[in-house]
Amino acid sequence: MCAYDDKEAGREGGIITPTPGKRPPATTKFSLENLEASTALIRFTNTAPTTQVPLKTFGPDHAELRYNDGDETIGRLEQIRVALIRLTNPNTGFVSVQMSLEYLATSNGSRTPDGRTLPGATTAYTPGREPYKLKHWVYFRNAAGGLVYTWWVGQDFQLNCGWNRQYCQHGTTETNILGWFDAVRGYNWQISGLFYPC
Repeated sequence: MCAYDDKEAGREGGIITPTPGKRPPATTKFSLENLEASTALIRFTNTAPTTQVPLKTFGPDHAELRYNDGDETIGRLEQIRVALIRLTNPNTGFVSVQMSLEYLATSNGSRTPDGRTLPGATTAYTPGREPYKLKHWVYFRNAAGGLVYTWWVGQDFQLNCGWNRQYCQHGTTETNILGWFDAVRGYNWQISGLFYPC
């Protein structure tokens, strides 16, 4: 709390003059330099960042999509990568786990449902219409293969006719259940639903 003194009211600010011998040069020259972002902090402040983020990555893996009742190939999934990042907010201590799934999808004459009306349907409403896309889950497993966490990715898996190595990505952030992160040593991915011929 500051005390207010009427005697001090209305005074002008002072002028600061450099101490003799400490004045800057009469002309200052500036130049631009190209620096790598990773080395700029080290070079100018003589400090190095030491933050390390816990990260787990799996892949690249490859898989074939097949119908449950036979060996017919629906499509291919290539360059499948799953990543887990545990982040801590330095200001609040709030911890979260970010998850991502990315892959290249290729159709082999099949597609996922896209909401079109089914042949012979008398109404445009369910069950006269295909659903939209398919449900899929990523199961995170420990070293013994036991389940430690299930990520329900959503009903957003899609495969379209003519896709050839189409890039796809899914992601989410978990903020409530976090103790499983350290135990994860692997994963498997499940896609569930009906595929249709192109």
